[in-house]
Amino acid sequence: RTDAGEYRLTNRGGSGVIAMKMTAKTGKHVVGCLMVDENMDMMALTKAGKMIRVDMQTISKSSRNTSGVYIVKGDDVANVSRCPKQPIEEEYDEEGEGTLLGSDELE
Repeated sequence: RTDAGEYRLTNRGGSGVIAMKMTAKTGKHVVGCLMVDENMDMMALTKAGKMIRVDMQTISKSSRNTSGVYIVKGDDVANVSRCPKQPIEEEYDEEGEGTLLGSDELE
């Protein structure tokens, strides 16, 4: 997470702004860039089909020319998206066993 004020404006024909150090350790590509605040979560979809939800407060703030923070290890990220925080609610049946709200039971 980097404050947007750290990125200078450029004009047409400018040399650009370095957003992230690209090394063999970090990978060759930037998958996405999101404008977020601390009241949001980020979801990352991997090429293997895994979906990972990350609270933005757990990612520390840093300067703009850094190598970033690991979210997923051992798989390539295909896409990232932001989403609002939603508390996990549980509903209870007559026996007092909890199930996630909105989950369907398999028969």
